[in-house]
Amino acid sequence: MADNAKKSADDTVEQKGRAELEEKKPLTAEEAERVEETTQHTTAEAEKTDASNSEELANDASESNSSDEAADDNNSNPQLAQENHRDDKKDSEASGKDAENCEKPKESETSNAVDEKSRAASNSSLLDDEFQTDIREQIENVKFEIISSIQENLHSELKDYTLKQIRKIERRRRIGIIVRDVVILLLAVVVGYFGYCLYDAQYFDFMQPFCEQSNNCEDDKNESDTKTDSEVVKDTAWYQRTYGYLFDSLQINLNADKVSAYYLYSDDYKVSDIQPSYLLAMAYNRLNSNITYDSDKGIMVPANDLKTSFVNLFGDAEYFTKQNFTYDCAEFTYDRVSDSFITPSMQCNSTSNRQIVEEIDEIYEEGNVIYFLTTAAIFDKAEGSLYTFDNLFKPVAQNVEKADFAKYKASSNRYQYRFKKVDDKYYFSDIVKLK
Repeated sequence: MADNAKKSADDTVEQKGRAELEEKKPLTAEEAERVEETTQHTTAEAEKTDASNSEELANDASESNSSDEAADDNNSNPQLAQENHRDDKKDSEASGKDAENCEKPKESETSNAVDEKSRAASNSSLLDDEFQTDIREQIENVKFEIISSIQENLHSELKDYTLKQIRKIERRRRIGIIVRDVVILLLAVVVGYFGYCLYDAQYFDFMQPFCEQSNNCEDDKNESDTKTDSEVVKDTAWYQRTYGYLFDSLQINLNADKVSAYYLYSDDYKVSDIQPSYLLAMAYNRLNSNITYDSDKGIMVPANDLKTSFVNLFGDAEYFTKQNFTYDCAEFTYDRVSDSFITPSMQCNSTSNRQIVEEIDEIYEEGNVIYFLTTAAIFDKAEGSLYTFDNLFKPVAQNVEKADFAKYKASSNRYQYRFKKVDDKYYFSDIVKLK
């Protein structure tokens, strides 16, 4: 019995220790389940201990009954009865002490078991409440963390998207500004180019006084008095006196009744674009007038002389060819035997009704280039009409004389002849149809 009491006391102390540890440390669900199983096991052992104690008490009672019966038997022998009475007295005192000792542990063990059960029940309920509280706190914490994470992710994504949109808008705005500047620059270049073309074509000459347009303004007497003889005014008149021969070399005086006479007035031409027969006619017009080429066959011009004149007019003989050409009303044919250009006669009867009228409006020099600006039209003396080279059948003026040509220059065609300076000599470059 003493061993059982000691064992139960140790178990109780162990349970108290475990309870204190559980109170100090929050238990998980698995630990709570283990504690409950330990409590149930301890309760079962306590019940077994109570049963064993009750059995020992019953055995003691039976022993006391047997001792009583032995006493009855010994009453017949007085001496024996007296001895037995002494022994019984000693046994009763010892058994009384043992009984008291047995009853005390039994009562303490029963109360300890009840206390342990109540403590186990309270601990389990307390553990359940704490477990639920912990679970709720963990759920709240996890929920808060999830919400915070989602908010941070949304904020970061929204910020990144906003920055991307801002960059895209700024990029588009920069591109728009660049395109706008490029368009403005192109428009400025186009306007400047057309303005220069109009100025080069003397489109703004109508703003000048009429005398300047017709080149017949009187010189200012005061200015002429102050000028010395060494000063030279390079105006149109001066250029015409000095370089007028350049323009005169290009006049081939073709019959205006034939469409071939309008070839050079129909479009823009460089030297390389003009047909060789017209180039040879211009070179013939540039020949030295002091040399006569009369012969038994008529007019005979050596090919070398015409080639020299060709080089003097165009700068080189790249486009010089030996072929037939027409100058005025004379038709020259190339003779291979004599290597000459021959025509029977330069005399011809002019029976044409139409003729080309062309006047120089301005001559000026820029850099190494001299510009001749002219106005040209076709005059039909039989009709008394003026035609442009753009429409040979619809007159721009009727019932007029050739002298009236200056009045109708605004309705006529305008041209630009260029002569480029190379090694102090001017050579024909091109013809540009301005209007």
